[in-house]
Amino acid sequence: MALPFFEGDPTYNQPDSYWQALGWITVGRAADRIREKIGEWRHPILIKGEVSGLNQSNGHYFFTLKDELAQLSVFLPATVATALNALPKNGETCLVGGRLQFSSRLGKLQFVAAWVQYDDIGRMHAELEALKRHLDAQGAFGLERKRPLPFLPRAVALVTSPSGAVIHDLQVTIQKRFPEMPILVYPAQVQGGQAAASVAAALDRCNQEAHADVVVIARGGGSFEDLYPFNTLPIVQAILRSRLPVATALGHTSDRTLADRVADVECQTPTAAANRVVPEKARLSADLQRSRLRLERCMDALAAARGRELSQGSDRLARLAAAVLQPRLQRLESCRRQLAAISPARQLELRDRHLREQLTRLERLAQAALNGSLQALAARGGTARVVRSLEERLLRAKTELAQRHERFAALAPRQLAVRATAMADRRLRLRAASRQTVDARSAVLTARRGQERVGRSIAERLVRSTQALEQQRLRLEALSPEGVLSRGYSITTDASGRVVVSAKQTAPGARISVRLAAGALAARVEEANP
Repeated sequence: MALPFFEGDPTYNQPDSYWQALGWITVGRAADRIREKIGEWRHPILIKGEVSGLNQSNGHYFFTLKDELAQLSVFLPATVATALNALPKNGETCLVGGRLQFSSRLGKLQFVAAWVQYDDIGRMHAELEALKRHLDAQGAFGLERKRPLPFLPRAVALVTSPSGAVIHDLQVTIQKRFPEMPILVYPAQVQGGQAAASVAAALDRCNQEAHADVVVIARGGGSFEDLYPFNTLPIVQAILRSRLPVATALGHTSDRTLADRVADVECQTPTAAANRVVPEKARLSADLQRSRLRLERCMDALAAARGRELSQGSDRLARLAAAVLQPRLQRLESCRRQLAAISPARQLELRDRHLREQLTRLERLAQAALNGSLQALAARGGTARVVRSLEERLLRAKTELAQRHERFAALAPRQLAVRATAMADRRLRLRAASRQTVDARSAVLTARRGQERVGRSIAERLVRSTQALEQQRLRLEALSPEGVLSRGYSITTDASGRVVVSAKQTAPGARISVRLAAGALAARVEEANP
């Protein structure tokens, strides 16, 4: 039975007797023979090919090295892989040095790598990975160092090629969103061997002049080689030392460049970058108007609420003052009347009046008795005896009157002392009531002062809100065409009235008009440098 070997092989189409005469060996013996033959070729081999089928296991790497004619399995040990600056990637062409080895267990011939070097693209990838690890270790990619973009920049700086679709898209989008926004172009090479130095120098100059508040670095995408300048240290360092926030718009959708990683904001396209760094003026105006109306409504509601609170507080204080003061005033009046009734002068006056009344009555009684006695005496004829009797009665009356006077004189000081003590007690209570009255009046005055403070607070808040609105209005006016022109800028138009933003729009001899803050100039182009 013939075996289906390929034609040209010496064993092709041999009879069974040919194979039976050879004798057989085991699989292990056959593998040993292959290994012995390969072992006779002991010197190292350097092979160039394209990497494909890359796999990793336990730190070891397995891949296929191929060209247009053949392919070879490669084993990259972990000890060798850890010493490389960059690991192989599928599709890269590289040089691999090592030895051939036959695995008896797998029945497979493979190349054991001991050294790897990349070609130009591979070398760039290796340098990129090494620089990426270095920057990452320094914290250059950390979110904490990224700066926010300004809400409303004074001007936008563009670091890009001065011609092409990129700068046109940026200018058109920015002017559409905010027509008065100044745009400063810092020309730079964005491709080729001088691109890295050119972009870094333009970014440094932008920071030195400080005419803008934000910078956009842009180009129109490209291959890995085209974008490689943005993976180099000069541009990365220029972005890191920039005082102004930096947004990148490199027009790529696959691998991120190092410039994207260290920039404050990363955008996919120039149009996206313009939308990100410049707000929409119409929306800002609408938001400002809504905020102003909302602030006015809030201030009106706050003032009305405070007014109601003050009115209610004033009413409560008035009712409280009336409730507190009225009993105190009534009590004070009662005390005053009591004090007036028990004053020593009043008591002495009453006593004196009573004594005079008693004396007058005694005198009337004595006179009446005397008259009666005289009449009786005249009738009886015993005048002397009657006179003596009257004298005795008069003496007794005087004696009784003197005794009463002495008792009154002895009793008056004690009563006056008691009355004085009562008056002192009433005076103390009167003073306490007066203090309570004063405290109540002080509470009313304090409430009035609180009303005045709240009124002043509301007035101050209204003043601050008005000042904030005025500042926003002045800032918008500063960004108006007249405001921009007043700072030394100008607007150039051609004969048809179109705004000239590039030297390519004019030619020598063309008539142009230059609008200034005050007046305009008619000029003719002598030389155009695109």
